[in-house]
Amino acid sequence: TLELAPEFARLHRQRVEPELLEAARSLEPWWEPALAVLPSLEGSRVELAHALGPRGRVYGDRIVVGAPVPWTGMDPRISVVLLLHERAVHDSAHPEHALAEWEALTGLSVRMREAPAALQQAHAAWLASLELAPLLEALRDRGRIHAAIHDRLLRSPEHRAPCLASLADA
Repeated sequence: TLELAPEFARLHRQRVEPELLEAARSLEPWWEPALAVLPSLEGSRVELAHALGPRGRVYGDRIVVGAPVPWTGMDPRISVVLLLHERAVHDSAHPEHALAEWEALTGLSVRMREAPAALQQAHAAWLASLELAPLLEALRDRGRIHAAIHDRLLRSPEHRAPCLASLADA
């Protein structure tokens, strides 16, 4: 018979589960502001993953994001930004992944203008942390963005939020 290792089950009960519950509580104050930014988030099943770190995945109406647990040092607002981004990718009409990601990045940057300042700051920090070179190269090579935009987004990660928003407006 296959079973969960007793020691793992004990550690999960004693450590992982309480950390996930605390992480969920830390996101509660940001839920309403997130819904105001992206109303399509309403009705999504949100799951926090202990081992995912600052990443997310979307599976239909199910969104899984890294939990702000002690080992990650992650701010709860980053988990909220991940939720918003993953939902925005899901909402995109583009069947091609690169174009869906681009639409989510630019569109969410516009929507974040109306978010509370603390959430805007988390979004800007998250954008600055992303390794965008492969996506930007694919978009540049397809003629979707100019070389100057490609270079600007790579050279100035701290200015990505306003730059991406301006590209969505264009």
